[in-house]
Amino acid sequence: MTACISAFAVMSLRGDVLVSRDFLSDVPRTALETFYRFYTFWQQENANNVEFQDQPQAPPCFDVDGVHYFSVSKSGLIFVATSRSNASPSFVLEFLTRVSRAMADFLGTLNEESVRRNMVLVYELVDEMVDFGYPQLTSTEALKAYVLSQAKAPSQGSSGAASANGMSGRPGARGAGMPSGGPSQGAAALAAATGVSNTDGVGGAAAAAGGSGRDEIFVDVVEKISLTFNASGSLVASDIDGAIQVRSFLNGKPEIRLALNEDLSIGGRGGSPFANDYAYAAGRSPMVMLDDANFHEAVNLDHFERERILTLNHLPEGEFTLMNYRCSNTTMIRPPFQMSVSVSEASSYSVDLIVTLKGDFPGKLHATNVCVQIPVPKAVSKATARPIPLETIGGGGGGGGGGGAMQGLGALFGRRSAADVAEANLKSVVASTGQTTDYSDREKVVTWSFAKLPGDTEHRLLVRLSLSNNAQTNVRRECGPVNLTFTIPMYSTSKLGVRSLHVSRPSAGLGKPDAPAPYRWIRYLTKATSYVFRL
Repeated sequence: MTACISAFAVMSLRGDVLVSRDFLSDVPRTALETFYRFYTFWQQENANNVEFQDQPQAPPCFDVDGVHYFSVSKSGLIFVATSRSNASPSFVLEFLTRVSRAMADFLGTLNEESVRRNMVLVYELVDEMVDFGYPQLTSTEALKAYVLSQAKAPSQGSSGAASANGMSGRPGARGAGMPSGGPSQGAAALAAATGVSNTDGVGGAAAAAGGSGRDEIFVDVVEKISLTFNASGSLVASDIDGAIQVRSFLNGKPEIRLALNEDLSIGGRGGSPFANDYAYAAGRSPMVMLDDANFHEAVNLDHFERERILTLNHLPEGEFTLMNYRCSNTTMIRPPFQMSVSVSEASSYSVDLIVTLKGDFPGKLHATNVCVQIPVPKAVSKATARPIPLETIGGGGGGGGGGGAMQGLGALFGRRSAADVAEANLKSVVASTGQTTDYSDREKVVTWSFAKLPGDTEHRLLVRLSLSNNAQTNVRRECGPVNLTFTIPMYSTSKLGVRSLHVSRPSAGLGKPDAPAPYRWIRYLTKATSYVFRL
């Protein structure tokens, strides 16, 4: 059996090698130089390789001269592993991600300066996590028993904080997001943007990372959704994989009480420990239904069955998952996006696709990194795509709606008329949402992207397909399925929410002032892993 990892390194974005460990001595000494050259100049190095011509950036895994390179970028640092064996890419990438998390836990602030100032601690961590190329311990709690070095505080004025998108609120609010001010606002933004996770007592890093007065806890409700729709737009399959993740920077060892939806139900009626939920007793269906859930071993469930309260008497250190849950009930899910695609014949050798995308979530929220991918038939020789105003479709009204639609489409492609007015209004919408379109002739895919898409809005795209032969009858059958990817901050598809988050500490005693209330931040995040519309 061969070892998985030959060498490990941490590099800066400039190419400086900050940390390096060669476990098996079976890769060249110039391996890191080769990696950085391909990582930085991927397109130039693969100019003659047709397979990678459409990739502007290096993939997480690639091979050069028999050496496999794996990399993960975190907080301005590149975590690199090399191997000559047939190692599993997903295994190595997961290991690199866990290494970055462990370093963030012990250093407090994960950046180039903190790594340089804590070389002894970093190498001690690496030696405990990897033994002769085999990954060992990666959990912060397990490593704490073996890593005894203390983290050094970063120098005054060091930067690393970044703005945290999708978090808003006020300090100590029930179910609120990020506080708008306060002594630890910079530390909070750093933790949210870079994924720093730490607690008081892990290498002394809690004080080192945020300075004096840092007393806060982060709760993230993250959901990854997979939805499938049929040609009529009805939801036919759904799966929500959710997790409540906690990052604690609280002083001392307080008790944490986290309350979820009162109308939450887990499991079915028969045989479920939650079958006597008060919603069932009242003869009505609960608003939030989960198929199953599991909890961290430190969670006390004494008050959960009736009050839906999770209690932590001994808060685990570092970042940990408080609860995992899954939901697949299509009747209880409101999809955040709806889409429809209509096909019409423009001429003997061209077909028009009209794609309508509607954000079916609150208008005060915004989806980011929205990307619609539309596969087209192989017979397509050319594709032209552009956003169109909503007034363009159905302009004829009544029974002549189809003729009005075609007249509007003709105006967009050459015959300029009243469409100029609607298109002028469209420009501001396209600019504000950051809409872009692209067509890859090699992959036969039309891409429609939004940098920022507000909720409760509707957008349309016209795709004109030029066919190499008269094959309109097969267009609908060969098009699709349409795939959609997006991220929506502060939104929960399953409706699971945190009602309140309480931090309880023992009283300071008679005549002594109690410690100020800690900052409690709650964030919701919905990501699409598979969002498919069949045509």
